[in-house]
Amino acid sequence: TSGITNAFLRSTLRKKEALLADLTARPEILLGPDLNKRWEKVPEVKARMERALALRPESGIHVINEGGNFETISSEELKSKKLYQAMDPGSAAYLEWLEHLIAPKKELKIFDACAAPGGKLIALNRILRRQGRTARIFATEAKFNRMQRLKDNLKRWSLHQEIDSSLYAWGEANDEEYNEAQFDLILADLPCTGSGTLHTRPDLLLENLSNRLKDLKVLQTRIVNAILPHLKGDGLLAVSLCSVDPEEIAHVEALLGRVDARFSSFKAEPEKAVEGITAMVRLGSLS
Repeated sequence: TSGITNAFLRSTLRKKEALLADLTARPEILLGPDLNKRWEKVPEVKARMERALALRPESGIHVINEGGNFETISSEELKSKKLYQAMDPGSAAYLEWLEHLIAPKKELKIFDACAAPGGKLIALNRILRRQGRTARIFATEAKFNRMQRLKDNLKRWSLHQEIDSSLYAWGEANDEEYNEAQFDLILADLPCTGSGTLHTRPDLLLENLSNRLKDLKVLQTRIVNAILPHLKGDGLLAVSLCSVDPEEIAHVEALLGRVDARFSSFKAEPEKAVEGITAMVRLGSLS
């Protein structure tokens, strides 16, 4: 197939300027018929995703450093002995927003329900250290390969003994490991359609978002219903999705029962090709 591939690429290069002009004039081409139809009644979402798909990422590698600060470095710097953890600007903006909402307690009990690969958890740990605060942190992940990535990252940052991580499928697990546990802060980066990551995951454009969402709604419901009872009365639950789909966002908001604050990385970083994170916060438990 190499000959056919090379011929196609050479043809594309010859037509490059004409193709770019066509995409500029008709950005809906990038989304494809399924998403165009799905988002036709939410033009602001459709327009933002068209723009995100056309944006070229900034040069360099986005990371959090040892102090928990966000920066952009070169690949050579990434190979240095300094501690770095890759993190999209959208996730960094989300953490900055969340930092101001966390209760001003000296000691916190924190739980991350869908923790892999651990970037947000590592950054949060660094932020709390910078503030002179301490935390007992627990982290779970439902899939073994993702759990291994989490453990590897925690070990690299020497947090594997400080953060208690375990393989646990919320809404599916039968054991009672967390049955009586209550937390000041719960993080839940829920499994989702990933519609906010199309500029880095163009393979998702080939999938039927509506069909995927049917199964995801069931999983999201199980997870949220399982973790909500573990939130302290004065605690904070932060649920995030790498999604911009209105139906998916509305479903998760309804699961929370009450939304006290909302976040959109597209609104926080409107001019950048960022991961499309939508987050919502609930203050206080059900009781």
